[in-house]
Amino acid sequence: MPDSVTSVIFLPDCKYIISGSVDQTICVWDAETSEIAVELLEGHANQVTSVTFSPDGDHVISGL
Repeated sequence: MPDSVTSVIFLPDCKYIISGSVDQTICVWDAETSEIAVELLEGHANQVTSVTFSPDGDHVISGL
């Protein structure tokens, strides 16, 4: 489960929510069930302060 959330965005289809957290993770949530839809995405060296998605909705983009 991610730590304090610093950013959040709905995908255009409103099926998923993407969140970035202080614990350097990105989480993809199922908007209907509130369950984690994809294994936590890790790899940032610092907290994730912004998240978005590609225009086609296939890729998560994140930053500090």
